[in-house]
Amino acid sequence: MSDQANHVETSTLLSRRAVFDRDAKVCGYELLPAGRRDQGVPDRASSAFPVDLLRRLRHTSLDELVGSRSAHIRVTEEFLRSGPYQQFPVGRVCFLLDASVFCAHGSDSEALEELFQIVRRDGYRIGLHGVTRESYGVGDVPQVDAISIDTEALGDDSAVELAEEGRRVGVQS
Repeated sequence: MSDQANHVETSTLLSRRAVFDRDAKVCGYELLPAGRRDQGVPDRASSAFPVDLLRRLRHTSLDELVGSRSAHIRVTEEFLRSGPYQQFPVGRVCFLLDASVFCAHGSDSEALEELFQIVRRDGYRIGLHGVTRESYGVGDVPQVDAISIDTEALGDDSAVELAEEGRRVGVQS
């Protein structure tokens, strides 16, 4: 491989955003493409990000990106079903799916629960990103390990209330 090809392969620019636990301590970092506007459902370009990140990890360790903390990576259901997630380091990653997927008409919560169980058995955590009251009804959503609450959409009081509901059903962070 030429130096130029190697440069292109590893030139994916990243940004990271701190993820806080219930005690407001940094428990991990969400890895994002640099400059990404993280509003709404991932588009085609952003859904390719996990694959680009895997290429980068061939040359950089996860420790260099997040230290000893966990990496939170947004993925699509299709990415999890297709299997490349298994190339990420076991025990170090929480895969985040867009919470709006769960309020979409016709979403199959039983199939998602089964998928989440498989991913967890493989040693990974599952979370939801962009949680609002509409996208997270405790009884409607498969069990997840983490939720990222959209505090701008909810306001502080509602966000705290939603976080408490998540804790009652086993959400860890």
